[in-house]
Amino acid sequence: MPSPLPWWTRALIALAAVALSTWLAWPFVHDDGFITLRYVARWLGGDGLTWTAGPPVEGYTHPLWLLQLAALGALGVPLPLAPRLLGLAWLVALVVGWSRARAHLGPLLVLVTLPAVARWTVSGLETVSFAVLAVAASATLERLVEQPGDRRLGALCGLAVGAATITRPEGAGLAVAAGLWLLGRRDLRALVPCVGAGSLVVGALLVFRFATYGSWLSTSSSAKLGDLTILFQLQAFALYVYRSLPPLAATALVLAPTLLYGARERLLVPAVLATPLVLAIAAAGGDHMPFGRFWVPLLALALWGAARALHTPLEADQQRILRLVLGVAVALDLLVAGVADPAQPDPAARFGRPMGRFLEDHLPAGSLVAVATAGSTPFFAPSLEFIDTLGLNDPAIAGRHIDTLRTRWQAQPGHRKGDGAYVLSRQPDVIVVGGATGDLGWSRTRWFLTDRELLESDAFREGYDPYGFLVQFAPDEPSVPDPDPVFGWEMQTGQGPDTRPPALVADDPARAAVAIFWLRRDDPDVDALRAEGVPLRAMFEEVEEDPPLRFCDQLWGLWTTVPCDDGNPPRAGADPGGGPG
Repeated sequence: MPSPLPWWTRALIALAAVALSTWLAWPFVHDDGFITLRYVARWLGGDGLTWTAGPPVEGYTHPLWLLQLAALGALGVPLPLAPRLLGLAWLVALVVGWSRARAHLGPLLVLVTLPAVARWTVSGLETVSFAVLAVAASATLERLVEQPGDRRLGALCGLAVGAATITRPEGAGLAVAAGLWLLGRRDLRALVPCVGAGSLVVGALLVFRFATYGSWLSTSSSAKLGDLTILFQLQAFALYVYRSLPPLAATALVLAPTLLYGARERLLVPAVLATPLVLAIAAAGGDHMPFGRFWVPLLALALWGAARALHTPLEADQQRILRLVLGVAVALDLLVAGVADPAQPDPAARFGRPMGRFLEDHLPAGSLVAVATAGSTPFFAPSLEFIDTLGLNDPAIAGRHIDTLRTRWQAQPGHRKGDGAYVLSRQPDVIVVGGATGDLGWSRTRWFLTDRELLESDAFREGYDPYGFLVQFAPDEPSVPDPDPVFGWEMQTGQGPDTRPPALVADDPARAAVAIFWLRRDDPDVDALRAEGVPLRAMFEEVEEDPPLRFCDQLWGLWTTVPCDDGNPPRAGADPGGGPG
Protein backbone atom coordinates (compact mmCIF):
# COMPACT_ATOMS: atom_id res chain seq x y z
CA MET A 1 0.00 0.00 0.00
CA PRO A 2 1.89 3.12 -1.17
CA SER A 3 1.95 5.89 1.43
CA PRO A 4 0.75 9.41 0.58
CA LEU A 5 3.32 10.84 3.01
CA PRO A 6 6.65 12.17 1.72
CA TRP A 7 9.68 10.10 2.64
CA TRP A 8 11.00 12.60 5.17
CA THR A 9 7.71 12.59 7.07
CA ARG A 10 7.77 8.81 7.30
CA ALA A 11 11.40 9.01 8.42
CA LEU A 12 10.55 11.50 11.18
CA ILE A 13 7.76 9.23 12.45
CA ALA A 14 10.13 6.26 12.53
CA LEU A 15 12.87 8.33 14.20
CA ALA A 16 10.44 9.31 16.95
CA ALA A 17 9.83 5.59 17.51
CA VAL A 18 13.61 5.03 17.55
CA ALA A 19 14.02 7.74 20.19
CA LEU A 20 11.37 6.16 22.42
CA SER A 21 12.53 2.56 22.06
CA THR A 22 16.23 3.28 22.54
CA TRP A 23 15.46 5.50 25.54
CA LEU A 24 13.69 2.53 27.11
CA ALA A 25 16.63 0.29 26.14
CA TRP A 26 19.40 2.67 27.25
CA PRO A 27 20.20 0.94 30.59
CA PHE A 28 21.28 -2.19 28.71
CA VAL A 29 24.97 -2.54 27.88
CA HIS A 30 26.80 -5.82 27.35
CA ASP A 31 30.19 -6.79 28.74
CA ASP A 32 31.51 -8.12 25.44
CA GLY A 33 31.41 -4.62 23.98
CA PHE A 34 34.18 -3.62 26.38
CA ILE A 35 36.47 -6.29 24.92
CA THR A 36 36.57 -4.33 21.67
CA LEU A 37 36.94 -1.06 23.57
CA ARG A 38 40.00 -2.48 25.36
CA TYR A 39 41.59 -3.15 21.95
CA VAL A 40 40.68 0.34 20.74
CA ALA A 41 41.98 2.04 23.90
CA ARG A 42 45.32 0.25 23.71
CA TRP A 43 45.60 0.93 19.97
CA LEU A 44 44.93 4.63 20.40
CA GLY A 45 47.30 4.66 23.39
CA GLY A 46 50.20 3.33 21.32
CA ASP A 47 50.17 -0.30 22.53
CA GLY A 48 49.09 -1.72 19.18
CA LEU A 49 45.94 -3.62 18.34
CA THR A 50 46.25 -5.80 21.45
CA TRP A 51 44.11 -6.83 24.39
CA THR A 52 47.06 -7.25 26.78
CA ALA A 53 50.85 -7.30 26.68
CA GLY A 54 52.47 -9.92 24.48
CA PRO A 55 52.06 -11.02 20.88
CA PRO A 56 49.05 -9.52 19.04
CA VAL A 57 45.88 -11.59 19.38
CA GLU A 58 42.62 -11.07 17.48
CA GLY A 59 40.04 -11.52 20.20
CA TYR A 60 37.31 -9.64 18.36
CA THR A 61 35.03 -10.86 15.57
CA HIS A 62 34.01 -7.52 14.04
CA PRO A 63 36.99 -5.69 12.46
CA LEU A 64 34.86 -3.09 10.67
CA TRP A 65 33.05 -2.23 13.90
CA LEU A 66 36.39 -1.85 15.68
CA LEU A 67 37.71 0.49 12.98
CA GLN A 68 34.63 2.70 13.31
CA LEU A 69 35.05 2.86 17.10
CA ALA A 70 38.74 3.70 16.71
CA ALA A 71 37.82 6.57 14.40
CA LEU A 72 35.32 7.93 16.93
CA GLY A 73 37.85 7.53 19.74
CA ALA A 74 40.49 9.39 17.73
CA LEU A 75 37.98 12.23 17.29
CA GLY A 76 37.62 12.48 21.07
CA VAL A 77 34.33 10.64 21.63
CA PRO A 78 34.47 8.90 25.07
CA LEU A 79 34.98 5.22 24.33
CA PRO A 80 32.19 3.84 26.57
CA LEU A 81 29.75 6.11 24.71
CA ALA A 82 31.15 5.59 21.20
CA PRO A 83 29.61 2.17 20.37
CA ARG A 84 26.20 3.24 21.65
CA LEU A 85 26.20 6.35 19.47
CA LEU A 86 27.49 4.29 16.56
CA GLY A 87 24.67 1.77 16.96
CA LEU A 88 22.17 4.62 16.93
CA ALA A 89 23.77 6.07 13.80
CA TRP A 90 23.38 2.75 11.98
CA LEU A 91 19.73 2.48 13.01
CA VAL A 92 19.07 6.04 11.86
CA ALA A 93 20.72 5.19 8.54
CA LEU A 94 18.37 2.23 8.20
CA VAL A 95 15.36 4.45 8.86
CA VAL A 96 16.45 7.00 6.25
CA GLY A 97 17.26 4.37 3.62
CA TRP A 98 14.01 2.49 4.29
CA SER A 99 11.96 5.67 4.01
CA ARG A 100 13.64 6.82 0.81
CA ALA A 101 13.02 3.40 -0.73
CA ARG A 102 9.29 4.05 -0.20
CA ALA A 103 8.89 0.74 1.59
CA HIS A 104 5.88 0.39 3.89
CA LEU A 105 6.28 2.35 7.14
CA GLY A 106 4.44 -0.14 9.39
CA PRO A 107 7.01 -2.96 9.42
CA LEU A 108 9.73 -0.36 10.04
CA LEU A 109 7.91 0.86 13.14
CA VAL A 110 7.59 -2.73 14.35
CA LEU A 111 11.31 -3.29 13.74
CA VAL A 112 12.65 -0.22 15.54
CA THR A 113 10.39 -0.76 18.56
CA LEU A 114 11.34 -4.42 18.98
CA PRO A 115 13.10 -4.67 22.38
CA ALA A 116 15.75 -6.93 20.81
CA VAL A 117 16.59 -4.34 18.14
CA ALA A 118 16.54 -1.35 20.50
CA ARG A 119 18.65 -3.06 23.16
CA TRP A 120 21.24 -4.40 20.79
CA THR A 121 21.42 -0.96 19.19
CA VAL A 122 22.71 0.54 22.46
CA SER A 123 24.47 -2.59 23.75
CA GLY A 124 27.94 -1.67 22.52
CA LEU A 125 28.07 -4.49 19.97
CA GLU A 126 27.85 -4.60 16.17
CA THR A 127 24.52 -6.45 15.87
CA VAL A 128 22.42 -3.68 14.36
CA SER A 129 25.15 -2.53 11.95
CA PHE A 130 25.27 -6.07 10.57
CA ALA A 131 21.49 -6.12 10.24
CA VAL A 132 21.58 -2.85 8.28
CA LEU A 133 24.21 -4.26 5.91
CA ALA A 134 22.06 -7.38 5.39
CA VAL A 135 19.07 -5.20 4.46
CA ALA A 136 21.29 -3.11 2.17
CA ALA A 137 22.42 -6.28 0.38
CA SER A 138 18.80 -7.38 0.02
CA ALA A 139 17.72 -3.99 -1.37
CA THR A 140 20.55 -4.03 -3.90
CA LEU A 141 19.74 -7.55 -5.09
CA GLU A 142 16.08 -6.59 -5.45
CA ARG A 143 17.03 -3.64 -7.64
CA LEU A 144 19.11 -6.00 -9.75
CA VAL A 145 15.96 -8.03 -10.35
CA GLU A 146 14.45 -4.89 -11.87
CA GLN A 147 17.68 -3.72 -13.52
CA PRO A 148 19.64 -6.87 -14.46
CA GLY A 149 23.17 -6.40 -15.67
CA ASP A 150 23.76 -3.13 -13.80
CA ARG A 151 27.46 -3.25 -12.92
CA ARG A 152 27.20 -0.38 -10.43
CA LEU A 153 24.49 -2.19 -8.48
CA GLY A 154 26.57 -5.36 -8.64
CA ALA A 155 29.53 -3.53 -7.12
CA LEU A 156 27.31 -2.01 -4.41
CA CYS A 157 26.01 -5.47 -3.58
CA GLY A 158 29.59 -6.74 -3.29
CA LEU A 159 30.52 -3.86 -0.99
CA ALA A 160 27.49 -4.55 1.20
CA VAL A 161 28.17 -8.27 1.64
CA GLY A 162 31.92 -7.62 1.94
CA ALA A 163 31.31 -5.09 4.71
CA ALA A 164 28.93 -7.54 6.36
CA THR A 165 31.62 -10.25 6.26
CA ILE A 166 34.15 -8.08 8.09
CA THR A 167 31.44 -7.04 10.57
CA ARG A 168 30.30 -10.56 11.52
CA PRO A 169 31.77 -13.92 10.42
CA GLU A 170 28.38 -15.14 9.21
CA GLY A 171 28.45 -12.29 6.71
CA ALA A 172 30.35 -14.74 4.51
CA GLY A 173 27.07 -16.64 4.22
CA LEU A 174 25.38 -13.51 2.91
CA ALA A 175 28.12 -13.17 0.31
CA VAL A 176 27.71 -16.76 -0.86
CA ALA A 177 23.92 -16.43 -1.00
CA ALA A 178 24.13 -13.19 -2.99
CA GLY A 179 26.57 -14.74 -5.45
CA LEU A 180 24.43 -17.83 -5.92
CA TRP A 181 21.35 -15.67 -6.46
CA LEU A 182 23.03 -13.71 -9.24
CA LEU A 183 24.50 -16.88 -10.72
CA GLY A 184 21.09 -18.55 -10.68
CA ARG A 185 19.65 -15.61 -12.57
CA ARG A 186 22.60 -15.78 -15.02
CA ASP A 187 23.33 -12.12 -14.34
CA LEU A 188 27.07 -12.35 -14.96
CA ARG A 189 27.36 -8.66 -15.73
CA ALA A 190 26.36 -7.91 -12.13
CA LEU A 191 27.99 -11.01 -10.59
CA VAL A 192 31.52 -10.12 -11.69
CA PRO A 193 31.64 -6.66 -10.02
CA CYS A 194 29.79 -8.09 -7.00
CA VAL A 195 32.42 -10.78 -6.50
CA GLY A 196 35.22 -8.34 -7.28
CA ALA A 197 34.11 -5.68 -4.81
CA GLY A 198 33.36 -8.18 -2.06
CA SER A 199 36.66 -10.00 -2.58
CA LEU A 200 38.55 -6.73 -2.38
CA VAL A 201 37.03 -5.90 1.01
CA VAL A 202 37.40 -9.38 2.52
CA GLY A 203 40.82 -9.95 0.93
CA ALA A 204 42.16 -6.78 2.54
CA LEU A 205 41.06 -8.09 5.95
CA LEU A 206 42.60 -11.53 5.40
CA VAL A 207 45.93 -10.04 4.32
CA PHE A 208 45.96 -7.77 7.37
CA ARG A 209 44.91 -10.62 9.67
CA PHE A 210 47.63 -12.98 8.48
CA ALA A 211 50.31 -10.29 8.48
CA THR A 212 49.39 -9.11 11.98
CA TYR A 213 48.27 -12.27 13.74
CA GLY A 214 49.74 -15.07 11.61
CA SER A 215 46.37 -16.77 11.21
CA TRP A 216 43.45 -16.77 8.78
CA LEU A 217 41.00 -17.25 11.69
CA SER A 218 40.51 -14.94 14.68
CA THR A 219 41.35 -16.24 18.15
CA SER A 220 37.81 -15.51 19.35
CA SER A 221 36.39 -17.65 16.54
CA SER A 222 38.72 -20.50 17.51
CA ALA A 223 37.53 -20.24 21.11
CA LYS A 224 33.87 -20.33 20.05
CA LEU A 225 34.18 -23.15 17.53
CA GLY A 226 33.03 -26.20 19.43
CA ASP A 227 34.64 -29.60 19.41
CA LEU A 228 31.22 -31.02 20.28
CA THR A 229 28.91 -33.01 18.04
CA ILE A 230 26.56 -31.57 15.43
CA LEU A 231 23.71 -33.26 17.27
CA PHE A 232 24.56 -31.33 20.41
CA GLN A 233 24.69 -28.05 18.46
CA LEU A 234 21.30 -28.73 16.89
CA GLN A 235 19.78 -29.45 20.29
CA ALA A 236 21.23 -26.22 21.62
CA PHE A 237 19.83 -24.40 18.59
CA ALA A 238 16.36 -25.85 19.22
CA LEU A 239 16.48 -24.59 22.79
CA TYR A 240 17.67 -21.19 21.56
CA VAL A 241 14.70 -20.97 19.21
CA TYR A 242 12.35 -21.84 22.07
CA ARG A 243 13.84 -19.18 24.33
CA SER A 244 13.68 -16.62 21.52
CA LEU A 245 9.95 -16.93 20.84
CA PRO A 246 9.05 -13.57 22.48
CA PRO A 247 11.28 -11.44 20.20
CA LEU A 248 10.03 -13.39 17.19
CA ALA A 249 6.32 -13.00 17.99
CA ALA A 250 5.75 -9.45 16.70
CA THR A 251 7.51 -10.20 13.43
CA ALA A 252 5.43 -13.34 12.92
CA LEU A 253 2.32 -11.25 13.55
CA VAL A 254 3.30 -8.86 10.74
CA LEU A 255 4.21 -11.64 8.32
CA ALA A 256 0.71 -13.16 8.53
CA PRO A 257 -1.12 -10.35 6.66
CA THR A 258 1.91 -9.94 4.42
CA LEU A 259 1.53 -13.50 3.18
CA LEU A 260 -2.23 -13.03 2.79
CA TYR A 261 -2.36 -9.63 1.11
CA GLY A 262 1.13 -8.69 -0.04
CA ALA A 263 3.23 -9.36 -3.10
CA ARG A 264 4.77 -12.56 -1.75
CA GLU A 265 7.44 -12.73 -4.45
CA ARG A 266 9.11 -9.74 -2.80
CA LEU A 267 9.90 -11.92 0.22
CA LEU A 268 12.13 -14.18 -1.87
CA VAL A 269 15.41 -12.21 -1.80
CA PRO A 270 15.27 -11.57 1.98
CA ALA A 271 14.50 -15.28 2.47
CA VAL A 272 17.51 -16.29 0.37
CA LEU A 273 19.83 -14.05 2.40
CA ALA A 274 18.29 -15.19 5.69
CA THR A 275 18.92 -18.86 4.98
CA PRO A 276 22.71 -18.89 5.60
CA LEU A 277 22.19 -16.82 8.75
CA VAL A 278 19.81 -19.45 10.16
CA LEU A 279 22.31 -22.17 9.27
CA ALA A 280 25.09 -20.23 11.02
CA ILE A 281 23.00 -19.89 14.19
CA ALA A 282 22.25 -23.61 14.12
CA ALA A 283 25.93 -24.51 13.60
CA ALA A 284 26.91 -22.29 16.54
CA GLY A 285 24.27 -23.87 18.79
CA GLY A 286 22.56 -20.53 19.35
CA ASP A 287 23.85 -17.86 21.68
CA HIS A 288 24.09 -17.24 25.42
CA MET A 289 23.24 -13.55 25.20
CA PRO A 290 19.74 -12.26 26.02
CA PHE A 291 16.99 -10.80 23.82
CA GLY A 292 17.66 -12.97 20.78
CA ARG A 293 20.77 -11.15 19.53
CA PHE A 294 21.36 -13.47 16.59
CA TRP A 295 17.77 -13.01 15.40
CA VAL A 296 18.08 -9.25 14.90
CA PRO A 297 19.47 -9.43 11.31
CA LEU A 298 16.83 -12.04 10.45
CA LEU A 299 14.06 -9.88 11.91
CA ALA A 300 15.34 -6.92 9.89
CA LEU A 301 15.34 -8.97 6.67
CA ALA A 302 11.88 -10.40 7.36
CA LEU A 303 10.33 -7.02 8.09
CA TRP A 304 12.12 -5.42 5.14
CA GLY A 305 10.60 -8.11 2.94
CA ALA A 306 7.20 -7.43 4.49
CA ALA A 307 7.56 -3.68 3.87
CA ARG A 308 8.36 -4.32 0.22
CA ALA A 309 5.59 -6.87 -0.19
CA LEU A 310 2.99 -4.54 1.36
CA HIS A 311 3.93 -1.68 -0.96
CA THR A 312 1.03 -2.64 -3.18
CA PRO A 313 -2.61 -1.48 -3.44
CA LEU A 314 -4.87 -3.08 -0.82
CA GLU A 315 -8.63 -3.15 -0.40
CA ALA A 316 -10.19 -1.08 2.39
CA ASP A 317 -10.86 -4.10 4.63
CA GLN A 318 -7.32 -5.35 4.13
CA GLN A 319 -5.94 -1.93 5.03
CA ARG A 320 -7.94 -1.87 8.26
CA ILE A 321 -6.77 -5.35 9.26
CA LEU A 322 -3.18 -4.47 8.43
CA ARG A 323 -3.29 -1.27 10.49
CA LEU A 324 -4.74 -3.21 13.41
CA VAL A 325 -2.04 -5.88 13.21
CA LEU A 326 0.76 -3.33 12.94
CA GLY A 327 -0.65 -1.32 15.84
CA VAL A 328 -0.90 -4.40 18.04
CA ALA A 329 2.67 -5.43 17.15
CA VAL A 330 4.09 -1.99 18.02
CA ALA A 331 2.04 -1.84 21.23
CA LEU A 332 3.33 -5.27 22.28
CA ASP A 333 6.90 -4.16 21.59
CA LEU A 334 6.56 -1.08 23.77
CA LEU A 335 4.66 -2.94 26.49
CA VAL A 336 7.46 -5.49 26.79
CA ALA A 337 10.18 -2.84 26.69
CA GLY A 338 8.58 -0.48 29.18
CA VAL A 339 6.60 -2.66 31.56
CA ALA A 340 6.93 -6.44 31.24
CA ASP A 341 10.71 -6.65 30.84
CA PRO A 342 12.46 -3.30 31.46
CA ALA A 343 16.04 -3.10 30.25
CA GLN A 344 18.83 -3.69 32.77
CA PRO A 345 22.62 -3.73 32.34
CA ASP A 346 24.25 -7.06 31.60
CA PRO A 347 25.29 -8.33 35.08
CA ALA A 348 28.90 -8.89 34.00
CA ALA A 349 29.15 -5.31 32.72
CA ARG A 350 27.33 -3.91 35.75
CA PHE A 351 29.76 -5.52 38.23
CA GLY A 352 32.85 -5.73 36.03
CA ARG A 353 33.25 -1.96 35.88
CA PRO A 354 33.63 -1.39 39.66
CA MET A 355 35.78 -4.53 39.95
CA GLY A 356 38.15 -3.21 37.28
CA ARG A 357 38.41 0.19 38.92
CA PHE A 358 39.06 -1.42 42.30
CA LEU A 359 41.87 -3.58 40.94
CA GLU A 360 43.32 -0.60 39.07
CA ASP A 361 43.46 1.36 42.33
CA HIS A 362 45.01 -1.41 44.44
CA LEU A 363 47.54 -3.17 42.19
CA PRO A 364 50.78 -1.85 40.73
CA ALA A 365 50.90 -1.27 36.98
CA GLY A 366 51.75 -4.40 35.03
CA SER A 367 50.22 -6.81 37.57
CA LEU A 368 48.75 -9.92 35.95
CA VAL A 369 45.10 -10.81 36.61
CA ALA A 370 43.26 -13.91 35.36
CA VAL A 371 39.56 -13.27 34.63
CA ALA A 372 36.65 -14.70 32.69
CA THR A 373 34.94 -11.28 32.53
CA ALA A 374 37.14 -10.15 29.66
CA GLY A 375 35.34 -6.89 28.83
CA SER A 376 34.53 -4.35 31.51
CA THR A 377 37.04 -5.44 34.17
CA PRO A 378 40.12 -5.16 31.89
CA PHE A 379 38.81 -2.01 30.19
CA PHE A 380 38.50 -0.17 33.50
CA ALA A 381 41.91 -1.39 34.67
CA PRO A 382 44.05 -0.08 31.78
CA SER A 383 47.43 -0.32 33.55
CA LEU A 384 47.04 -4.03 34.40
CA GLU A 385 47.67 -7.09 32.23
CA PHE A 386 45.18 -9.92 31.95
CA ILE A 387 44.66 -13.58 31.09
CA ASP A 388 41.30 -14.37 29.49
CA THR A 389 40.43 -17.69 31.14
CA LEU A 390 37.77 -18.45 28.49
CA GLY A 391 40.32 -18.10 25.69
CA LEU A 392 38.62 -15.47 23.51
CA ASN A 393 41.81 -13.41 23.78
CA ASP A 394 44.33 -16.19 24.40
CA PRO A 395 45.33 -18.60 21.61
CA ALA A 396 46.75 -21.15 24.07
CA ILE A 397 43.30 -21.65 25.58
CA ALA A 398 41.34 -21.07 22.36
CA GLY A 399 43.25 -23.85 20.59
CA ARG A 400 42.64 -26.48 23.24
CA HIS A 401 40.49 -29.42 22.15
CA ILE A 402 37.41 -29.81 24.36
CA ASP A 403 34.99 -32.70 23.88
CA THR A 404 33.52 -33.13 27.37
CA LEU A 405 31.28 -30.87 29.44
CA ARG A 406 32.76 -30.54 32.92
CA THR A 407 30.97 -27.41 34.16
CA ARG A 408 27.48 -25.97 33.87
CA TRP A 409 28.54 -22.94 31.80
CA GLN A 410 30.33 -25.04 29.19
CA ALA A 411 26.95 -25.84 27.67
CA GLN A 412 26.76 -22.18 26.59
CA PRO A 413 28.38 -21.15 23.27
CA GLY A 414 31.59 -19.20 23.78
CA HIS A 415 32.19 -20.63 27.27
CA ARG A 416 33.49 -24.13 26.51
CA LYS A 417 37.25 -23.55 26.56
CA GLY A 418 39.56 -23.26 29.54
CA ASP A 419 42.94 -24.45 30.85
CA GLY A 420 43.71 -24.32 34.55
CA ALA A 421 47.28 -25.64 34.20
CA TYR A 422 48.12 -23.00 31.59
CA VAL A 423 46.74 -20.19 33.78
CA LEU A 424 48.81 -21.40 36.74
CA SER A 425 51.93 -21.59 34.57
CA ARG A 426 51.56 -17.85 33.91
CA GLN A 427 51.65 -17.19 37.70
CA PRO A 428 49.04 -14.42 37.79
CA ASP A 429 49.08 -12.14 40.83
CA VAL A 430 45.28 -12.36 41.12
CA ILE A 431 42.83 -14.99 39.91
CA VAL A 432 39.12 -14.20 39.71
CA VAL A 433 37.29 -17.52 39.91
CA GLY A 434 33.79 -17.49 38.41
CA GLY A 435 32.00 -14.33 37.33
CA ALA A 436 32.76 -10.64 37.57
CA THR A 437 32.74 -10.40 41.38
CA GLY A 438 34.64 -13.62 41.94
CA ASP A 439 33.68 -16.81 43.71
CA LEU A 440 34.82 -18.75 46.76
CA GLY A 441 34.90 -21.95 44.73
CA TRP A 442 32.31 -23.76 46.79
CA SER A 443 31.10 -25.51 43.63
CA ARG A 444 33.72 -26.74 41.19
CA THR A 445 31.15 -27.28 38.44
CA ARG A 446 29.13 -24.06 38.70
CA TRP A 447 31.22 -21.76 36.51
CA PHE A 448 33.90 -22.37 33.88
CA LEU A 449 36.34 -25.11 32.91
CA THR A 450 39.41 -23.13 34.02
CA ASP A 451 37.79 -22.66 37.45
CA ARG A 452 37.14 -26.36 37.92
CA GLU A 453 40.66 -27.30 36.89
CA LEU A 454 42.10 -24.71 39.26
CA LEU A 455 39.98 -25.83 42.19
CA GLU A 456 41.05 -29.44 41.58
CA SER A 457 44.73 -28.42 41.48
CA ASP A 458 46.99 -28.82 44.53
CA ALA A 459 49.26 -26.09 43.13
CA PHE A 460 46.37 -23.63 43.11
CA ARG A 461 45.24 -24.51 46.63
CA GLU A 462 48.78 -24.22 47.95
CA GLY A 463 49.71 -21.09 46.03
CA TYR A 464 46.59 -18.90 46.30
CA ASP A 465 44.27 -17.74 49.08
CA PRO A 466 40.77 -16.20 48.76
CA TYR A 467 40.12 -12.73 50.17
CA GLY A 468 36.91 -10.75 50.36
CA PHE A 469 36.68 -7.04 49.57
CA LEU A 470 33.87 -4.51 49.88
CA VAL A 471 33.88 -2.59 46.62
CA GLN A 472 32.01 0.72 46.69
CA PHE A 473 30.42 1.92 43.45
CA ALA A 474 31.35 5.18 41.80
CA PRO A 475 28.57 7.77 41.33
CA ASP A 476 28.27 6.96 37.60
CA GLU A 477 27.79 3.22 38.21
CA PRO A 478 24.25 1.78 38.45
CA SER A 479 22.80 0.47 41.68
CA VAL A 480 22.23 -3.25 42.11
CA PRO A 481 19.53 -5.39 43.73
CA ASP A 482 20.27 -6.86 47.13
CA PRO A 483 20.74 -9.75 47.28
CA ASP A 484 21.85 -9.94 43.66
CA PRO A 485 20.52 -13.18 42.08
CA VAL A 486 23.77 -13.82 40.18
CA PHE A 487 26.66 -12.25 42.04
CA GLY A 488 25.41 -11.85 45.61
CA TRP A 489 27.17 -13.25 48.70
CA GLU A 490 24.96 -16.33 48.84
CA MET A 491 25.81 -17.21 45.23
CA GLN A 492 29.49 -16.46 45.71
CA THR A 493 29.93 -18.62 48.80
CA GLY A 494 27.00 -21.06 48.94
CA GLN A 495 26.27 -19.69 52.43
CA GLY A 496 23.50 -17.63 54.00
CA PRO A 497 23.72 -13.87 54.60
CA ASP A 498 24.46 -14.37 58.30
CA THR A 499 27.90 -15.79 57.42
CA ARG A 500 29.09 -12.55 55.82
CA PRO A 501 31.89 -10.92 57.87
CA PRO A 502 30.92 -7.48 59.25
CA ALA A 503 33.70 -5.83 57.24
CA LEU A 504 31.95 -6.99 54.05
CA VAL A 505 28.53 -5.54 54.96
CA ALA A 506 27.80 -2.25 53.20
CA ASP A 507 25.83 0.64 54.67
CA ASP A 508 24.00 0.88 51.34
CA PRO A 509 23.87 -2.61 49.78
CA ALA A 510 22.65 -1.16 46.47
CA ARG A 511 25.85 0.87 46.10
CA ALA A 512 28.47 -1.78 46.89
CA ALA A 513 29.35 -5.39 46.16
CA VAL A 514 31.53 -8.05 47.70
CA ALA A 515 34.46 -9.14 45.55
CA ILE A 516 36.29 -12.43 46.15
CA PHE A 517 39.78 -12.54 44.64
CA TRP A 518 42.35 -15.30 44.94
CA LEU A 519 45.75 -13.73 45.71
CA ARG A 520 49.10 -15.40 45.13
CA ARG A 521 50.95 -16.18 48.33
CA ASP A 522 54.34 -14.54 48.98
CA ASP A 523 53.69 -12.04 46.18
CA PRO A 524 54.69 -8.51 47.21
CA ASP A 525 52.73 -7.01 44.32
CA VAL A 526 49.47 -7.91 46.06
CA ASP A 527 50.47 -6.88 49.60
CA ALA A 528 48.50 -3.62 49.43
CA LEU A 529 45.46 -5.44 48.10
CA ARG A 530 45.82 -8.22 50.69
CA ALA A 531 45.89 -5.67 53.51
CA GLU A 532 42.47 -4.38 52.45
CA GLY A 533 40.84 -7.80 52.32
CA VAL A 534 39.16 -10.25 54.67
CA PRO A 535 40.78 -13.73 54.61
CA LEU A 536 38.31 -16.40 53.49
CA ARG A 537 40.52 -19.50 53.43
CA ALA A 538 38.85 -21.04 56.51
CA MET A 539 35.40 -20.52 55.01
CA PHE A 540 36.52 -22.08 51.72
CA GLU A 541 37.73 -25.21 53.48
CA GLU A 542 34.41 -25.47 55.36
CA VAL A 543 32.03 -24.99 52.45
CA GLU A 544 33.81 -26.92 49.69
CA GLU A 545 31.20 -29.17 48.11
CA ASP A 546 31.02 -32.92 48.56
CA PRO A 547 29.57 -34.32 46.38
CA PRO A 548 29.86 -31.79 43.53
CA LEU A 549 26.86 -29.86 42.25
CA ARG A 550 25.00 -31.95 39.68
CA PHE A 551 24.37 -30.47 36.25
CA CYS A 552 24.68 -33.27 33.68
CA ASP A 553 21.14 -34.53 34.09
CA GLN A 554 19.55 -31.27 35.22
CA LEU A 555 20.91 -28.43 33.13
CA TRP A 556 18.70 -28.59 30.06
CA GLY A 557 16.60 -31.71 30.25
CA LEU A 558 17.72 -32.70 26.74
CA TRP A 559 19.48 -35.86 25.66
CA THR A 560 22.83 -35.79 23.89
CA THR A 561 25.78 -37.93 22.91
CA VAL A 562 28.32 -35.44 24.29
CA PRO A 563 30.25 -36.81 27.29
CA CYS A 564 29.47 -34.98 30.51
CA ASP A 565 31.37 -35.13 33.80
CA ASP A 566 30.07 -33.29 36.85
CA GLY A 567 32.09 -35.37 39.32
CA ASN A 568 29.11 -37.48 40.37
CA PRO A 569 28.38 -41.12 39.52
CA PRO A 570 25.58 -41.37 36.91
CA ARG A 571 22.11 -41.56 38.41
CA ALA A 572 20.15 -44.77 38.02
CA GLY A 573 18.46 -44.85 34.63
CA ALA A 574 20.32 -41.77 33.38
CA ASP A 575 21.97 -41.53 29.99
CA PRO A 576 25.60 -42.63 30.58
CA GLY A 577 26.76 -39.68 28.50
CA GLY A 578 25.00 -37.31 30.89
CA GLY A 579 24.23 -34.54 28.49
CA PRO A 580 23.92 -30.83 28.70
CA GLY A 581 21.09 -31.27 31.10
